[in-house]
Amino acid sequence: MKLFNELDYLPEGLLGCQTTDLHAFLQKPTLIHLQGRNPNPVFISVLMHGNETVGWDAICRLLPKYTVAGGNQELPRSLSLFIGNIEAAKESVRALPDKPDYNRIWPGCGYESAAARL
Repeated sequence: MKLFNELDYLPEGLLGCQTTDLHAFLQKPTLIHLQGRNPNPVFISVLMHGNETVGWDAICRLLPKYTVAGGNQELPRSLSLFIGNIEAAKESVRALPDKPDYNRIWPGCGYESAAARL
């Protein structure tokens, strides 16, 4: 089973979602690749902790002006956007007790899971 979705478009209505609603919209963590004028992407991750929503809020304010989200300006640089811990965001908590803390699964942290191996 794949641990995350991977898309090459911004789903319609996504930027209107509150963090507590993203789980119903995406079902699992999602990596979205958006094409910009410069093909070398910038990587942005949001919601590594479900209760830290400022990154998602910034994306929702920034992207609507670009054509990838219905705006009239070309995205200046390609973007890879990872929307992380949507299950914890649904509950407005850092991480769920039975799930990994996405900011503690990196190599060397001693946490073994499918997410850490990924």
